[in-house]
Amino acid sequence: MLCAGFAALGGCTNETDSAGGSSTADSHIPLALEITASGFTGQPDASPDTRASEQDNYDTWFEETDAIGLFAVRGIGTPAAAIVDGINNSKLTYAPAADASHKPTWQPADAATTLYYYADVTYIAYYPYKDGIAIDPTQSAATILASFSGKTELQPAADQSTPEAYAASDLMTADGTATDTADPSRKLLSLTFTHSYSLLVLKAIDLSPKDFVAPDGAFVYPPKVTAPSSDVDATDAVLNGIKMRKMGDGKFYAIVKPASGDIPIKGSYTTNSALIVYDGSLVAPGLEAGKKHEWTVTATLPYDSNPVERALKPGDFVFHNGSDIEIYPGDGAVDTNGRIPNYTNAIGIVATCNPQRMSATDRSKGWTHAYVMGLENISGSLQWSNVSVDESVIANTSPLIEGAENNMDGYTETEAMLTERASKGDLGNYPAFNTVNTYRNNNAVPAALTGKRSPWFMPSVGQWFDVMVNLCGRSPKTFRNNTNYNWRDETYGTEMWETINKQLSKINKPLTYIAWNSAHYLCSSEQDAGKSWIAGFEEYNIHVVVNGANKNLAEWQRTVRCFFAF
Repeated sequence: MLCAGFAALGGCTNETDSAGGSSTADSHIPLALEITASGFTGQPDASPDTRASEQDNYDTWFEETDAIGLFAVRGIGTPAAAIVDGINNSKLTYAPAADASHKPTWQPADAATTLYYYADVTYIAYYPYKDGIAIDPTQSAATILASFSGKTELQPAADQSTPEAYAASDLMTADGTATDTADPSRKLLSLTFTHSYSLLVLKAIDLSPKDFVAPDGAFVYPPKVTAPSSDVDATDAVLNGIKMRKMGDGKFYAIVKPASGDIPIKGSYTTNSALIVYDGSLVAPGLEAGKKHEWTVTATLPYDSNPVERALKPGDFVFHNGSDIEIYPGDGAVDTNGRIPNYTNAIGIVATCNPQRMSATDRSKGWTHAYVMGLENISGSLQWSNVSVDESVIANTSPLIEGAENNMDGYTETEAMLTERASKGDLGNYPAFNTVNTYRNNNAVPAALTGKRSPWFMPSVGQWFDVMVNLCGRSPKTFRNNTNYNWRDETYGTEMWETINKQLSKINKPLTYIAWNSAHYLCSSEQDAGKSWIAGFEEYNIHVVVNGANKNLAEWQRTVRCFFAF
């Protein structure tokens, strides 16, 4: 995560070193300063916000009152090392962009101070700035950076519940040397700050039965569903004696010093006048600098009849309920056999629920919530078509994998092909589409749900891409045997197969091999006259693949798994 800015700064108050070194700034070349900061790593999702405002999707940005301390050292790590030109814990303050350049600046606190480039100088910086911080320039840069965490002024606060105290606890350090730029009249000092401390995150989960409601009322939930939900009422969290800061994501954050080995964890938080106390341990290697460690506390609280808003999630199960689409949370309670309530009546599983991934056509019809994967394979040995024709009614999706994941037009492509084939009277030449047509006629949209959901359709390559990401647990872009023409991995398939089937087993509808320990699923998307897209799991170590395949081959017992949108 970037958290910083870019600024052009000038030279210094005078042109002599405070001790040793060159007597003048090198040709009076101004020094430009570029600062970035890495996020904490180790979390499964995006780097959590550490420094900054709770805006811009929790990207981390420095704020107007922030300041860093800067040192300039010539001959660092040697007996002759010296601070250059009084740049000795010089305070630089962040200033947002004031013009159309959109480039923030770092200004010396003393307006009379400017910074010039010096040859053979190492710059040491730390955040947050504190008065009185000193370094030993005869030590190595690494030793100096490590020494900041031992300074009394830079310890994590015991009370980090306010934004200011939390930010001030996040010690970051950096070092670097100036480099040339395209402009010979200026030099660039690029500093990348890293975190000296660890981040502990507390996630308070409520397991009490809930009356969930959809954010926009477009679907319903069964009453009194037991499923994990963030405890929005949790306050006053304490972890290992530190008062934590509650962020916009509902979690509590605290900056702590690194420690090795098994780390005892204990604390408390308050929710609805109840005090929840927890303890446990974080196993070795313990708390590492720059790493995020999440601790989840689950509590079962008394039933509260007030409705709780819950958004769709991939892996949620879908039902028809009269005139409504009904959702059972994918992480909801199961019985002793691992099944959700009423599982035999489930009709699908949410594969995509990001409105930005819904196609323009689907959004225009009001289907803005999800793509749902059905639970049945249409009969095997299907050909996309038995003729080699570049279909004019659907756009070719390039045989190159780059960008293919953005084709989310399964409904549009299916409708176009069925309409065209009906007009030509040759649907029989397109076995997969013919079979989809029969399936949707036999499984029509209930009259009470007309307009609320689409008919069944053959999914596109992008929709199968999302199945891999959201239900199988891996993006094809992370596969290790990819080429320009296919996403492929020779070992990930096993874990991906097991991941999706672990979820589908909750409704007793796991994916099954169709032939030769393999399962290949046709996509609506066409590459060219001879090829269409397929997604599949292959034999041996269950290779996983998304690529083009000859339209007129029925080998590998290719099938279709229909989708619908709502």
